[in-house]
Amino acid sequence: MGIAEGVAIAGLAFSVAGANEQETAAENAAMAARQQAAAQEAAAAEQARLITESAQRTADSVIAAANTQAGAVSAASATQIEAIKKASADQMAAQERQAQAFRDQAALAQKKADIENARTLRTSLRQGRIAKAAILNAGANAGTLGSSGVLGGVSSVGAQEVGNIGYFTSLLDNNAKVLASQQGQAAATVASGRAAADLAVANATGEAAYKVATATGQADTTRATARGNAESASINARYSAAMAKAQGEGAAASAQAQADMHSAQALSGFGNTIFSGADRFATIFKSIP
Repeated sequence: MGIAEGVAIAGLAFSVAGANEQETAAENAAMAARQQAAAQEAAAAEQARLITESAQRTADSVIAAANTQAGAVSAASATQIEAIKKASADQMAAQERQAQAFRDQAALAQKKADIENARTLRTSLRQGRIAKAAILNAGANAGTLGSSGVLGGVSSVGAQEVGNIGYFTSLLDNNAKVLASQQGQAAATVASGRAAADLAVANATGEAAYKVATATGQADTTRATARGNAESASINARYSAAMAKAQGEGAAASAQAQADMHSAQALSGFGNTIFSGADRFATIFKSIP
């Protein structure tokens, strides 16, 4: 066998080794691509988990703060209502005591006036009896008891007594009416104070209810927004993880396709080399005697 035949055999061996090296390199590249894709997928999944947990913690914190604020507003409103109720009750008690003192004072004044009027009436009646007795005594001494003068004087004194009785009776009635009016005024004052107190309590209750409703509505909105933000962050994180996984899988598939292509090319080259070598060996063997 000559030099040409040795060179041909060496070239065949080198071609086979090169094909094997190309196929091995392509397989290694595909393996590296798959490993990188797996690492990217794991990193993306971990990042998605961290983002989701962080968003949930933020949402929980915001929701807790909203609940605390709503509870504080509710408690403050309840305290305010109780304070207003107590102040109204104290004011009502003071007004009732004042009205009762006014009624007692008016009743005492009425009683004093009635006593004074009764005393005056008794004095007037006593004076009338004295006047009648004096007239009758004078008529008896003069022997004119049946005269018109004596009778007229007695009648005049009697008419005066009747007038006095009517006058003092009228005073008693008027005093009773004045007392009733004063009692009614005191009752009206108390009723007006009670109505004002009830109105203050009603206004405070309405204002507190509005504050509580507003705080509750704001808390509900805050909670819904926090939950929505958390869900949005979780969705975005999962989407990013899915994209990273898809990109990794695509890169791995591309690397695998390139490896398969290099393998095919190597096999094709190896086959060509084999056929060429076979022809060359055939020539060499034919030349051997």
